[in-house]
Amino acid sequence: MTEKLPGWAQQFAVFDTETTGTNVFADRIVTASIAVINSHEQVTERSDWIINPGVPIPPAASAVHKITDEIAQRDGADPAQAVAVIVAKLGELASRGIPVCAFNATFDLSLLREEAARHGIAWPTSELLVLDPLVIDRAQDRFRKGKRTLGMLASHYGVSLDNAHTAGDDAIAAGAVLLRLVAKFYDQLNVDIFELQRLQKQWHTSWATNFEEWLNRQGKNEVINKDWPLRQRS
Repeated sequence: MTEKLPGWAQQFAVFDTETTGTNVFADRIVTASIAVINSHEQVTERSDWIINPGVPIPPAASAVHKITDEIAQRDGADPAQAVAVIVAKLGELASRGIPVCAFNATFDLSLLREEAARHGIAWPTSELLVLDPLVIDRAQDRFRKGKRTLGMLASHYGVSLDNAHTAGDDAIAAGAVLLRLVAKFYDQLNVDIFELQRLQKQWHTSWATNFEEWLNRQGKNEVINKDWPLRQRS
């Protein structure tokens, strides 16, 4: 997977979380993983966390990621300590100029930022360079039908994902999907990493605007978040 790849795709980090729910401003991280992979999809660094979120884990969330209150309380790290380490690791990657791949990055990064604020942990001062396979896939294969979950994209691009909703496996699968996207859409993605930040923001805003307009035509008055890669606080 080394042929025809832009420089930023030779090595990048991957990041994923499993949580108590889907509200980035209120829910908590239960597991997290950060790894660094190369263009051969080989993992060169990896860290994983189980966190005791300090609040009950809803049964519906446990059914997805298999972490119950009992497991979190027995094996989980203190949330403030774990979040501090995770944020510091992302900051260190940013200072090294290593981009971070996260599928639906706005969710995981925004939730982590809110966890950091909750525990009085400073957000990294170096700019996070973000790669979002969901945003890229929506832009480059706009009219493909079907859902765009990580599992669906992994299947579509021939990536193995045996343990879905495990933070580490999801993160690494997202990185593999990204490499498949770069190989398939090389001409569109062969830009420097800073230009790619601008393009992803533009692509996400365009998708969100179009989706919101489509929902409105169906009589569903929903507002779709147009922020990327971090949700703005209201």
